[in-house]
Amino acid sequence: MKNTISLSVISLLLLLNLPSFCQVLNEQLKFLEPLTRSRWVADYKSPDGRSLTKVIRSYESIWNGEVVKFSNSNAGLTYFEEGYFYLEEGTNKIMFFSVSNRGGAMKGEVIFEEGKILLKGQTTIGNKTFDYKNSLEFSSDGKMTDRWFQNASGSWKPGHVIEFTKTE
Repeated sequence: MKNTISLSVISLLLLLNLPSFCQVLNEQLKFLEPLTRSRWVADYKSPDGRSLTKVIRSYESIWNGEVVKFSNSNAGLTYFEEGYFYLEEGTNKIMFFSVSNRGGAMKGEVIFEEGKILLKGQTTIGNKTFDYKNSLEFSSDGKMTDRWFQNASGSWKPGHVIEFTKTE
């Protein structure tokens, strides 16, 4: 009897948690599916080449598949960012916004083009607002390459290139 009750309680708890792992994405967000259900890990080399830190990202389908939650952390730089991908009401556009523990914020439109997830918008870092472009590209060996461009100085300049590996 005791084992049956324990098994029933465990089964119920698993069923209650199951929706957060198996949520089907809204049809218009389906192109984000390769990001979800895994952690992405990369080594990030500082622009001056002196330090190497670990970057961890996760993407999770929430709110019945209507939103994808994003988190990004780099413990070596004491940096954390959290954001959301969502379908903007009335415009039918996929949008993104995030905030960081350093007070930075990003917002922009998200499109899927030529096999890449592209984010284009504005960011505010250190009291300066400027445009950015960010691409996420997937290779056949399961890696994700994140390429960043910005025009903080008036002209477009490349920023980081980070290659992530998917972990379970």
